[in-house]
Amino acid sequence: MSIQPTSSSTRLETASSPPDALGPWRQILVLLVLATLVRVPYLWDTRALDGDGLSYCVIARALATGRYHGIDPFWMSLFSFWQAPFQMFTHHAILAAIMSTLLPSVLIVIPVVFLSRALFDVRVAWLAGVACCLHPMLVEYGCNGMQESSYILLYTLATWGLTWALWRDDLAAAFLAGLAFGGFVGVRNEALAAFLVTLPLLFVGARASKVALGRKAAQAFLMVLGFAIVLGAYIGGSLATTGHACFFQKASNLSKKSADWLDKSASAREFYGAHGKLHGGGPGEKMTLLDKVETLAYRWPLNLRVELYRFSIVIAPCFLFLLPLFRRGWLPPGTRLEQTLPLAFQIAFPLLFYPVVQVEARYFLPALVPLLIFGAAAFLALFDALSDPMRRKGLVGVTAFAFVGLTCAYLTYRAIHVGGSVADDRKMAKWMAVHVPPQDCVLYGVYGAGKVACFLSHRQTYPGLWTDNLAAFQPFARAHGAQWVLLYEQTLRQIDPAVLPALDHGLPGFELAYQMRDFENERIQLYHLIDAAPGASAPASGASAPAPGASAPAPGASAPAPGASAPAPGASAPAPGASSPAPTASP
Repeated sequence: MSIQPTSSSTRLETASSPPDALGPWRQILVLLVLATLVRVPYLWDTRALDGDGLSYCVIARALATGRYHGIDPFWMSLFSFWQAPFQMFTHHAILAAIMSTLLPSVLIVIPVVFLSRALFDVRVAWLAGVACCLHPMLVEYGCNGMQESSYILLYTLATWGLTWALWRDDLAAAFLAGLAFGGFVGVRNEALAAFLVTLPLLFVGARASKVALGRKAAQAFLMVLGFAIVLGAYIGGSLATTGHACFFQKASNLSKKSADWLDKSASAREFYGAHGKLHGGGPGEKMTLLDKVETLAYRWPLNLRVELYRFSIVIAPCFLFLLPLFRRGWLPPGTRLEQTLPLAFQIAFPLLFYPVVQVEARYFLPALVPLLIFGAAAFLALFDALSDPMRRKGLVGVTAFAFVGLTCAYLTYRAIHVGGSVADDRKMAKWMAVHVPPQDCVLYGVYGAGKVACFLSHRQTYPGLWTDNLAAFQPFARAHGAQWVLLYEQTLRQIDPAVLPALDHGLPGFELAYQMRDFENERIQLYHLIDAAPGASAPASGASAPAPGASAPAPGASAPAPGASAPAPGASAPAPGASSPAPTASP
């Protein structure tokens, strides 16, 4: 795969590549259609937002409707401003949120095609592009309202611009890279580290002449300028709407000792416990700089171990492309080292940096795109090394069958699982919409368990707590103006097993209002506070709720007034006697 750069084209041709009949934009158009067609069936079965996606949706809806008061800076990001226009043109909040993530997940194929054609050839662009269209993680996070698809696209655009600047000595490409990095940092603030470490790559391979160094300095200036324009606009917009810069609001993760996926229970205790960061620690609990350094030194190797397991699952469908990397000659001979460094760094940064912050498989997704590109190139290098046409056809057939088969199987599994969870939440939401008064607040479970049901029922919520003492729920609920507690057996079993006895024997200070079984036959229970605040009436003790959609409410329960607007889902509950949060439009 020898590279022959041409002066009249914006891409690289290869001697072994087939004739490029379609051209880059026609190739991109075909891949855009394929990516859309793959995501439509998945959306048809799910049509749901993830727990964090609900928080982004609420803020975007508030921005779209001009209700800036009460926006939580903790959940604010540039993604909220991106989603706000989608929310302006539809009354269906969930549909708008999904469209705001679906679009960037489809557009990822554009920088993938240009990067693949620049560094390798048109065949690599086809293979890597199809892989990005089909990869289950990219499909799922393009359909769940989360901000991952947006920052994957932005990081890949930044890598494309930086690669273009290194290859063609292009000033406009450096400016594009700066704009994309500004957007990336606006969505995920900790990506500032990626920008600061990547910027010096512009000077890699620079000649000693003053002209070359001057050109590199001009590129660096334009890259910083583009970065400052986007990030400055985001901070300015945040100050104008919320009164906060909304930058590095989630820095509390740096002081956590537990690895989420190594010990979920310990992590939840630290984050959601009565003295956790989410609910505010007591006096004297702030960590010194030395404490934070010791914590990070303790946590990083633990998180790294978890990462090796979690990320191996994320890239499992890529193994067929990655195995041939061990063959010599998988990179084109004409490719200079500095041309591949931005793409290689996009793999290294998430894998090395995020164990310091927090281990989540979704944080590693930006590394997936360059892995698919490099893996596709390696696969084709192995393909070119086979002289026997039958062996070539067999390799292609087995690889295509295995990749498509694994992809379809996993996507089907995820669609069924997510669709089942959403069906449970919809069932619970229908009951809550009839029997939970609209002014009442519901405590949902740790890590967002039950948040979707509260969102769909238009009821205000407050995050629950991790505790090994069942008696702690009543004072906690009263302190935060909540009258209801939602318990999910599956979540409790994984994260807070000390609360499981409540499902059999009841929750002290509460009475069971409704119980149902989820699609995995686990229990979901909704409890009502005994002697709740005036205006919120409790159902009969131990009474079983009517089936979802039943017309008659529980005795004494007030149904929502027709046309009444609901409080903002996910908003903090007011203290008793305080005014309710600003309402939001129904999804």
